[in-house]
Amino acid sequence: MGIGRLARACVGVLAALWLASPVYAAPITIVVDTPITIDVDSPMTIVVDTALLAGQTVDLAFDLTASTENTVTITNFSSDGTLGGSSVWPPVTGTFLDLPVILGGDPSALFPVEYLQTITLGDSLAFTFYTTTLPVDSTSFADSFAFFILVGGVPVIDDPQDPTGALVTYDFGIESPVLTLYSSDTLPVREGIVSNNVAEPGALALVIAALLALAAMLPVARIQSRK
Repeated sequence: MGIGRLARACVGVLAALWLASPVYAAPITIVVDTPITIDVDSPMTIVVDTALLAGQTVDLAFDLTASTENTVTITNFSSDGTLGGSSVWPPVTGTFLDLPVILGGDPSALFPVEYLQTITLGDSLAFTFYTTTLPVDSTSFADSFAFFILVGGVPVIDDPQDPTGALVTYDFGIESPVLTLYSSDTLPVREGIVSNNVAEPGALALVIAALLALAAMLPVARIQSRK
């Protein structure tokens, strides 16, 4: 087989593999093994490995339930995914295209206050959040913040210890706050450091691009060899 035919055959095979690669369109239920409770100091950075859901369009929900003027500020959002639109249940200011996002500040608002961000997931996402620490009356419920990944409006995790389906919960507490991460082998959630993730072409895409370039150069090479 000539070089030209070989290159075109490789391109065809790799293109077929590319088109046949899985697309995550259906909801995925992930059972969480054991919630991890962490002593917290503000601010806190959360890192989520979303490789299992990569390529799927989901909603990231950030909810604050507060009977005080406490706020949650979300900043340093980072992902190798692609952002879509966003919506809010006020009072909320800012978006992930115009950080920071600030939830709350008005105890008379209907709750929970919510920022909802549509995203086509990559391999990971991360964000930093910090809170105010206004005290609540001991007869009232403690303010709380929660983070969800929703597929079709349904949380992706299923854990009997967290019937809400949140991946992260932060209870402001009456005396001290508590951060709980609902993590598993298939959806790791941890505290960490935000890195500026930049989407890069996958290895297969790079190979296809190189072979296409090779195939395009072959006619030129043949013409030059005849001179």
